[in-house]
Amino acid sequence: MTTKFDSIHVENDVEKLFLLRKRYGLKQYQLAELIGYSSNHIAHIENNQAMISDRMKDRIDKIIPLLEEKRRQAR
Repeated sequence: MTTKFDSIHVENDVEKLFLLRKRYGLKQYQLAELIGYSSNHIAHIENNQAMISDRMKDRIDKIIPLLEEKRRQAR
């Protein structure tokens, strides 16, 4: 299964997650709230202490259109 998250071309999922947060101006806790995970879990992923599950990728994929819309409206 390919997701929008998977279409970000970088070295690994950790970089994808970090770049996604930066693109939409999200803090770790903000992304965590949006996808139903703890901010500690996001931090563990970004510090290579945990892996991104397919479930998390799916949740991220579902919020990307909402984030894109907010980004467009902010321009």
